[in-house]
Amino acid sequence: MVYNSKKVHLFGGILMGKGKRTKVAYEQAKIIEQEKKLLEKKKKRKNNLITLIVVASLAVFSAVAIGGTLWYNARTADGTFLRKKAAIKTDNFSINVCMAQYFFNSAVQNYVSQNSDYLEDMGLDTSADLKTQPSYEDEEKSWYDYFLENTEAQMYEVLSLCEAAKEKGYELDENDKKTIEDTLDALEDNADSANQTVDEYIAELYGSTVKLEDIEDSLELTTLAGKYYSEYVEGLEFTDEEIEEHFNSNKESFLTADYIAYFISNEATGEETDSQLKILNDKAKKQAKEIADAKNRSEFEDNLTDYFEDYLKSNNSELSDDDIKSQAETALSSCSVTDEAYNTDTVLGEWVFSEKRKSGDTAVIEDSEQGGYYAVYLVTPATKNTSETKNVRHILLGLENYDDSEACEKAADKILKEWRNGEKTEESFGELAKKYSTDPGSVSVGGLYENVTEGAMVAEFNDWIFSSKRKAGDTDLVETDYGWHIMYFVGDGLTAWKSDVVTSLKNESYTEKLDELKKQYEATTKDKNLQLVEYIPEEAEESDEEDSYTVE
Repeated sequence: MVYNSKKVHLFGGILMGKGKRTKVAYEQAKIIEQEKKLLEKKKKRKNNLITLIVVASLAVFSAVAIGGTLWYNARTADGTFLRKKAAIKTDNFSINVCMAQYFFNSAVQNYVSQNSDYLEDMGLDTSADLKTQPSYEDEEKSWYDYFLENTEAQMYEVLSLCEAAKEKGYELDENDKKTIEDTLDALEDNADSANQTVDEYIAELYGSTVKLEDIEDSLELTTLAGKYYSEYVEGLEFTDEEIEEHFNSNKESFLTADYIAYFISNEATGEETDSQLKILNDKAKKQAKEIADAKNRSEFEDNLTDYFEDYLKSNNSELSDDDIKSQAETALSSCSVTDEAYNTDTVLGEWVFSEKRKSGDTAVIEDSEQGGYYAVYLVTPATKNTSETKNVRHILLGLENYDDSEACEKAADKILKEWRNGEKTEESFGELAKKYSTDPGSVSVGGLYENVTEGAMVAEFNDWIFSSKRKAGDTDLVETDYGWHIMYFVGDGLTAWKSDVVTSLKNESYTEKLDELKKQYEATTKDKNLQLVEYIPEEAEESDEEDSYTVE
């Protein structure tokens, strides 16, 4: 629950952390982005005067034809006709074009959110037509085709799970309906905060054809699908032998390493002669050697700090000594890499994950493609991640539902007292979570988060569950940017590497199950209707950069 950006996802709930979570196979696009900057651009209506000179008999016909066209276009613009057209359907469930447009634009927004730092390198311009941009993921397709194919697969998955849920007799309960209602209420609140009607707000996010009813219908499907998924995945159990066997068969997928590395560019422009390029390379290599010449981690970090400070002094004489020290410390912290997943596709990764490596190794590594050298210090060689994890339940009371933090805290304290005056068990806490929590990601499972790694949650939440004083059954109130949390500490989880292996096993089992369901419940896709889905471009943001100095 405590992931950094407040984005509500159809299946995943509020993403409130930066660490690893169970990889839900159908992790879908966001519904609401609480602090989303709404588009300021408004579509200006233009009044065009058209003079028609026709004979009387044709004038009558033209009036009828034009009137009919305007009526048709208006009905199409608000989704009336598109809502009647199925984009994809199975025997008992269907997703119409308006819903598909919601799924599509949500998927794009989710992708953009997850890859925001790399969009320019990927060649994805969210303010332009996706149909004219080649996809980084598949160069033979446009970004529009890429997202449409993924949206179609996502919708097929949802419908397959809904069919399986129906066969099992699963239905939406009151808690499910409350979660959907809360999500829609939050969307309406966002619209109100933006001084817009709900239709205006939704139109800027998903298009004018998408209405609140389409989002509600979509949520009902994804929630029902999520019930089946949760029941299936949570019911999977694996023996220690199966876990060990899976680890040994896929060892590279679960090894991690810790290291400190900094890349020094030769700063070549590509116009140098061979002799000039050699001079630049020699200079970069010498600087990297000076950093890597260390007998231990402390010396390596001191060398790196000296490099940063010298760089800052030579590039900005106006910086005070305190500013230089502060910026150098910040730069140093950014060079430390922990729990890096196994990867030998780069020259740096090839060195780090070599079987020959041992703690304390240093090296200067040339990267001819990037044009420069790495100075690197190995903290921990590739190994199992043996760090501990924690299991916790919580009840989130979102600040958006209260006048202020104090009122929210009082409500949280009242719920905690309700629990303490009752059976005071983990099960009773879970029932209260289902009743009161506003975290869609955990409300259906009684506020439970399992195998949480340190650093995965926002600071206040993380610090509470990883406190050395924490013991099973502890309860308390914790405040974060998301609101007030009524906490219940369940206890220690699996060792991190085991948690990762179990997640992998569950993903494999789910993938196999989904393939079975797709064969059992065939879907019919209306390609012509699916092609009616439109992308709603974001408004290009104006640059608002201030002069700054960074260590490069």
